[in-house]
Amino acid sequence: MYDPAKAGSTIASGIEVDLPERGTYWNKLELEYAVEEEGQSLSYEMSWAYWAYLDKAREAHFTEAERDENAVGIAEYLDLDERALKTKNACICRVNADRSLSTYQVSEAVVQVCAELRKNLDVLREWAGQYNEFPEKVVERVQEELRKEYEADKKKLLAEMAAEKKGWESEQLEQIKAEMKARLLKLSGH
Repeated sequence: MYDPAKAGSTIASGIEVDLPERGTYWNKLELEYAVEEEGQSLSYEMSWAYWAYLDKAREAHFTEAERDENAVGIAEYLDLDERALKTKNACICRVNADRSLSTYQVSEAVVQVCAELRKNLDVLREWAGQYNEFPEKVVERVQEELRKEYEADKKKLLAEMAAEKKGWESEQLEQIKAEMKARLLKLSGH
């Protein structure tokens, strides 16, 4: 949400959004399903593809597949390196009405949409200051650091000056005492 009252020298400084932590793109949940009447669960990141599956217009982008070591969720798939991408298939999992788990391989177009959504979320995070600090925040932090450094230097200097003054006062007092003693001795004729 943009709040012009909070805006500084940049538009981004007035944007306030509640975004998930950096590196988190999708909601995480436990898919509860059954295998031969025995309850199972699967930790799952629900990407945009999960909802796209529900849209009849996008049916062609999903093909039923076996759940094996090559079938990985979109969140994991998008984090793979180039070499691993060649051996893995981007998939979604769905729990059916009979509580069985189905796996669907997704098309490259769906993978690209999910990748773009991640990029868009990163842009929002950048605008919100999660990646780069707003100049105002940097200035405030630097000013606070300089103020603390100044106060520490001031305290140290005052302590040094007090010690120096005490030493100077004691030296001057000794000198005055010696001069007074010498004058008194001279006046007394000794």
